[in-house]
Amino acid sequence: MRDRADPVNASLRAFFEPTGIAVIGASADPARVGGRVLMGLETNGYSGAIHPVHPKETEIGGRPCHTSVRNVPDPVDMAIICLAAARVPEAIRDCGARGIKAAVVFADGFDQAGAEDLHAALADARAASGLRMIGPNTVGIRTTGTGAFATFAADLGTPLRVGSVATVAQSGGLAVYFGSAQLMTRGYGASHVFDTGGEFDVTAADCVDYLATTEVSAISLVLEGSRDGDALRRAVRRATEAGKPVVFLKIGRSVKGEAQIASHTGTLAGATAIFEAALRAAGAIIAEDERDLMDMMVLAAANAVPKGRRVGIVTPSGGFGILALDAAEAAGLEVPEPALRPSAAERAELAHGDYGNPLDFSSTISAGPMALEFSLSWMARQPNIDAVILWQAYGAVRADRQALIRAAIAGARDASDTPIFVCGLTSPDFQAELRTSGVLWFEEPTRLIRSLGLAAPPAESALPAEKAHPAPSAMLSAAAARDRLAGLSAIPHAPLRRVASAAEAAAALAELGGKGVMKVEAPGIPHKSELGFVSGVIDTAGAAEAFAALDAARQEAGLPDAPLEIQGFESGFEIALGAFRDPTFGPSVMVAIGGIFLEILKDTAFGVAPVGLDEAHRMIDRLKGAAILKGARGQPVADIPALARAVV
Repeated sequence: MRDRADPVNASLRAFFEPTGIAVIGASADPARVGGRVLMGLETNGYSGAIHPVHPKETEIGGRPCHTSVRNVPDPVDMAIICLAAARVPEAIRDCGARGIKAAVVFADGFDQAGAEDLHAALADARAASGLRMIGPNTVGIRTTGTGAFATFAADLGTPLRVGSVATVAQSGGLAVYFGSAQLMTRGYGASHVFDTGGEFDVTAADCVDYLATTEVSAISLVLEGSRDGDALRRAVRRATEAGKPVVFLKIGRSVKGEAQIASHTGTLAGATAIFEAALRAAGAIIAEDERDLMDMMVLAAANAVPKGRRVGIVTPSGGFGILALDAAEAAGLEVPEPALRPSAAERAELAHGDYGNPLDFSSTISAGPMALEFSLSWMARQPNIDAVILWQAYGAVRADRQALIRAAIAGARDASDTPIFVCGLTSPDFQAELRTSGVLWFEEPTRLIRSLGLAAPPAESALPAEKAHPAPSAMLSAAAARDRLAGLSAIPHAPLRRVASAAEAAAALAELGGKGVMKVEAPGIPHKSELGFVSGVIDTAGAAEAFAALDAARQEAGLPDAPLEIQGFESGFEIALGAFRDPTFGPSVMVAIGGIFLEILKDTAFGVAPVGLDEAHRMIDRLKGAAILKGARGQPVADIPALARAVV
């Protein structure tokens, strides 16, 4: 993993740890961008040097104002440029002349139609200056620990919390909403909130790469696309390997959403499925929506991410136990039998309960006064349990029940450091009280269990090694594809015979077991059925008729020399495998439920090559039809290990 002594990371240090900041376009008016930036730096306690720059002012807010950034005294290593787009290139050149290392540019309009000259001017100025630039079209960046708020965001006037989680996004509105506002409503704060905007220079991957070397506990990543998929994957991998979970939310999933991306950030959208598969393989947690994203960040902020996938359930309700078991199975969590048996005192206190998992202490009426504490402590100290879920329904709205829960959690904490989560309804004050001790409260139990399933480390964590890929080739015929794949023993092929007459067709069918399918082998035609280039299943008696029909079809299509082939008949459940080149992440692999269902149901899973065996099994498990492969409803069990080897 890179450290901050690495030249690439060192070039970003001024964004994360600025010793002095020049505000170009500073203003005494807090309604103007330059005024909001000054207010944000001052009210959030930035302790470094602040240098207002304005050609017509000598003093702003009691600070000396400089007519040019070239005249700013030391220390200064970052500039915040609060100017219109046309004036930005000159300001960048001035920053370079002053020796400033970093600049944040708010202005937009550099990538609009007709702005090619302005875009080129900015590119030339940045190259000549040698500085690193975030933006343009960004709402800015913030580091709460130092008060370095290079932003004009609307929440600057509210008290902000310092926290341990970071957010990197390509949208300023979403960066601040998720990374600050939403996090604070849940009782937590952020360490960094970075909007990379148009990514003219510094990218989200660069920021994640740097954050991997810091003390952040987790990184949320909200992206539209990426110009360099490999760099993004490497950055995510470095962060996750450094113990910084990365939670990824892809926006621009719809057709219209993807169309908006180029105009907003100028990045390549790529296929959402490939984007998610690539970052999942690099170790990221994939959020399907903003609720997933925020739940993951709260778990990280509370230091409540389980170390494994084994959960213990404590409940006075048998129904909740069943609900939790259903949710755990859907989330891929284990609910193991506890390894330790109860003590005599615990057994006596819960005479009518069942010390299993779920632990259902049946009735709070028949249970003793210490039943809740004994139950929770017993489950928390199990060596084969990674997280404990306590169900309290609606009883915890009462102060007396809150007192019991408070005592039970204190007792469990004395026995173990296993994270504890509570489900049900209670007061906001009691939720906040528990939060201070690292205990999270969820009103919806299935939401909590889904969150734990996302946050907990995967059952298998081996990641395939990176390797170079050959250049792409043109579309291949089926015969040429089989020749290319002939050396891969994990992909056996059905027997095939080329035939030139009806008699040869009948003989080939007899040799292949009496049944088969006849096809016209035509390069460049992926779907044969539309042209009548494939027969149904035929036997020797139907060989002559099928040969005549296919011969007529190839003549009509103007392909009289296209060969006819017979493939031996195979029965089983159809699976499709595919390989293609994604514009963002390069060579990629698909596994899908095959046949007509591939296009109709689109039951697919994707991975970025190379795919290892563990990832291949995870891809297969992500298929909606995976249960059929595993023998659902009396179906024969498919050879899933062979399929996984074929994917690899």
